[in-house]
Amino acid sequence: MVDLYDLLYFGEKYANNDQTAYYFRKADTSVVPFEEVQPFLRQCGGNETVLEYEYGYIPLFQVNVVTVEKRYIADTKNRNYIAHFKDIPYERYDLEFKRYFDGNDCVLCDFEAVLKKELITCAREWCKSHGIPFSH
Repeated sequence: MVDLYDLLYFGEKYANNDQTAYYFRKADTSVVPFEEVQPFLRQCGGNETVLEYEYGYIPLFQVNVVTVEKRYIADTKNRNYIAHFKDIPYERYDLEFKRYFDGNDCVLCDFEAVLKKELITCAREWCKSHGIPFSH
């Protein structure tokens, strides 16, 4: 059985690409980085279905944190926030988000709750879709 809270950190994605950063190893229910899985992925021609059934690795769910940050800013309907973040490029968005709200614990705590909820929802759906028993 997998504890969802053990997976949350690994489900956070900051890169602006489709590359899976972490995989779940079914044999021991551990999370491993892409680099460990890469040789097996090459052997099966990049086919993640074969990767799962031949080698026991499943791509871990991913929540794009910058996307959640952008949605959070839009949902505040705060003109100052929206104007400030309007033209910030993806590569700098997360850093600017944290810098801008540094010292404003209320906003960051609120955002952390939003992000955690999103991660838990994705983790639950991922477990269900792969038949992985979970708690929390």
